[in-house]
Amino acid sequence: IEKIVPKDNFYVSNIPRLLELSGRSEEALAEYKRIAGNDSKNSQAIVALAGAYEKRSKWDEAVKEYQKAIELAPNAGFLYIKVGDVFAKQKRHDDARLAYSHLLDKQGESFEAYQKIDASFREEKKYLALYEFYKGRIRQDPSDRLPMGRIEDAAKLASQSDDLLKFLKETADRGVKQASFYLD
Repeated sequence: IEKIVPKDNFYVSNIPRLLELSGRSEEALAEYKRIAGNDSKNSQAIVALAGAYEKRSKWDEAVKEYQKAIELAPNAGFLYIKVGDVFAKQKRHDDARLAYSHLLDKQGESFEAYQKIDASFREEKKYLALYEFYKGRIRQDPSDRLPMGRIEDAAKLASQSDDLLKFLKETADRGVKQASFYLD
């Protein structure tokens, strides 16, 4: 491949892709590592390496590289999504939601982050937590329209869920009279 694309050529980043396409995945991974190692400030090379790890289900390495890229490019919202997606693939829902929430905290409205957080809560059937999440986001930023549009559905799900019944019982056991708020 180096005969076709010299190492000092602008298209050097295509070498790992060509290796992947030719079925030489370990060589491709080594090339991704080499490129990222040669320029530790090149967030694109680091993201490519993270993607290579992710493709191979090397989750910890992928997260580590994505987090390096976030340090270099903290406003690149897609990186928070990538970290969250890696955690979601491992069913580490709390970590995934935290990564997606970091994007919301940095940039405010993000349809994709809300969509992924919503799906994560629903997958775990944590409807009351979903409702509380939206309620918290509205308190944090009343101008954010996305949680306003979703809180009603979350409230309906929560009102029909077992976790609400458990919460109400615990609340009643403690003698707190705020339970009627959750029934409205």
